Amino acid sequence: MKDPGLADATRRAVRLWRTDGPARLASIALHLAASPLVEFGHLAFFARELDADAGWPKLPSGLEIRQAEGADLPGLVSAGRRDPALAEERFQRGDQCVIAVDPEGRIVHNRWVTVIPTPIPELRQDLCPRRDEAYFYDGYTRPEARSLGLDSAVRCYIFEALRRARFERVYSYVRGDNRPGLRAASRWQACVGELSFIRFRGVAAWVVSRHDADRSRSPWPDLH
Repeated sequence: MKDPGLADATRRAVRLWRTDGPARLASIALHLAASPLVEFGHLAFFARELDADAGWPKLPSGLEIRQAEGADLPGLVSAGRRDPALAEERFQRGDQCVIAVDPEGRIVHNRWVTVIPTPIPELRQDLCPRRDEAYFYDGYTRPEARSLGLDSAVRCYIFEALRRARFERVYSYVRGDNRPGLRAASRWQACVGELSFIRFRGVAAWVVSRHDADRSRSPWPDLH
């Protein structure tokens, strides 16, 4: 059962955001920063139109990009951890995983790809790809491989694979406090818009502001 006190607090916070602005609410949030009760956040959504060849950045010698198989489950990082059970669950529901493998056979990067509704944890909503759309999520690069250009190479591999399969666009999103992730996404995808949200524990998230990106030719993804 939802806590009515939390719901009332959330509504008051949203009204404060709208009347006094995010700076005022941010100052109040500093007093709550040590508490798990409330979360403020910012998300940026990106899209890539698949109407042209993305081009492939060069990989260091010996690295391979391919689709993950069942034998790769123990090496996959899912939701920030090695979790073969979660990886298997994702495979069972139809998601795919693209990996980069080093000369010793270790998985140094993995990224999940889906065409079905998939939760966005921060919003407690699903991103729902439309027909001929896909969504990739939960990319992870091992720390020692983060200067090798794997993120760009894997993104381009996915773009080309989806383009050959006649998909029209692919989405992703990045948290606003993830600066490396924002830089990586903006190299190969265009920002379609940004939103800010507030979420109290046990209560659904409220979107308190949403802004379209200038000159974006891609629509927002469907969020439900």
